[in-house]
Amino acid sequence: MGAAAFAGASVATAEPTDQTEALGTFLGGSVLSVDLDDIAEIRGAHAEHPSGDTLDTNPLSADVLNAVIVELQDDLLLFPGNDLIALGAVNQYAAADAEGALAASGAVSDQGAISVGGSDEFPSNATVSLTPLLDETLADVVSQLDLELGALAASAAWPAGGEPTGDYLIADASLELESPAVGDIVTLVNDDVVPVINTAVSSLVGSDGELADALNALGVLDPVLALLGADLEPTVAIDVDIPAALAPVLADSFGDEGVVINLAEGTVSVDLETILGEGSLNDLPPNTELLTDEALAAIAAGLAAALDDLTTELVDAVETALLAATLTLTVDASVANPVPVLPALLDLSIDLETTLGEIVAGTVPADDATIAISLSGIPLELPLGTLVDGLAGPLNSVLFGETGLVSTLAGTVNTEVLTPTLTALSPVFDGLNDVVSIVVNVQERPGDLPAHDPTGTESFTQRALTLTLLPGETPLAQVNL
Repeated sequence: MGAAAFAGASVATAEPTDQTEALGTFLGGSVLSVDLDDIAEIRGAHAEHPSGDTLDTNPLSADVLNAVIVELQDDLLLFPGNDLIALGAVNQYAAADAEGALAASGAVSDQGAISVGGSDEFPSNATVSLTPLLDETLADVVSQLDLELGALAASAAWPAGGEPTGDYLIADASLELESPAVGDIVTLVNDDVVPVINTAVSSLVGSDGELADALNALGVLDPVLALLGADLEPTVAIDVDIPAALAPVLADSFGDEGVVINLAEGTVSVDLETILGEGSLNDLPPNTELLTDEALAAIAAGLAAALDDLTTELVDAVETALLAATLTLTVDASVANPVPVLPALLDLSIDLETTLGEIVAGTVPADDATIAISLSGIPLELPLGTLVDGLAGPLNSVLFGETGLVSTLAGTVNTEVLTPTLTALSPVFDGLNDVVSIVVNVQERPGDLPAHDPTGTESFTQRALTLTLLPGETPLAQVNL
């Protein structure tokens, strides 16, 4: 004799002479003093042999499931509309005969088979809004926190003369967070990081910038400077738009270790299957708690890794933009000869337009520069390589060298962006298992069907998962799906 049950629904005890009984129901559990198993609108599929129907299917629409009114604390409702839990349409199946009992619900066919990946007709999904359960101190950090569950299904079978078996399906499970702290990353970068970059670039340009100083320090120009009695005053400009270079990065998503940050949408998505590192949500041992301390630590590590990926992309984008930036250098100087018929004491003209990358690599094409210098009509040679080497010095010192901007920018991003973001988000995930418990592959023996006379054979229950909201000594609710 066998009995199979799913999802914790209670039914009237079958006749003592029954050999098998099966109950397939998608929704059960308890909310304070309310037993969800007693709600008639969401009754399961029930079969019993030989006293009743041996086959029963009872699909439930999302409208039916979400029309159940169960009040929680502070006028908070469990199911309807946009409150705590929203459910998709499900199928419920039960069969019982002399050969055994089979019960199934969720994304299952009319033959009780689990539909891998769900189906259009019975998506059997669930969205659990955790936002109302969060500590009020996090209100400024979290605008929405949802647990998204893909197609759910479970089946319990007990063949005559054999042992019961269970199977379950959780197509996917993720935590979806919307947070102003994530949206603020763009602001932090633009307000606190971009100015650091622009300041470094500004220190190089202008007639008194470091590139001008490097030009004046070229030994080959000493006669020119001595004749002038002053430094050259070149026009030096670097054409680069750092905000435009960073815009594509700040519109992207980051993270591949179970946590993905989408800066444009201000969201964090946590793939619990990846976080668990177990290969699949559907191969877990019976009664596995998902949100263990180890899982929360993995979420924190994944969040940090996603932000590290962001940092790498920001630094790479800045370096690429700077290497491609155009440097324009122009200097003209002349000193007339007191004797008008003689050549000018000094004629100097230097024009250079190239990229910073070509300068630091020493690959400036000859066509990018025009250099003409004469002293009293005698040409003075300033090799292009000498000019380029002189300019490369301050560029490497300020931007590209070991202590330059590019090398130290990751530290700046960490201080100005990563640390504030992690500080804001960490409490949300650190205390998540105080908000909800998620136990998957729930198996119970004895199960939810009462034992039958005269043998007293126990039943077996298989659930896809059990959610406990605000777990503790007196949980707010326990919902079996």
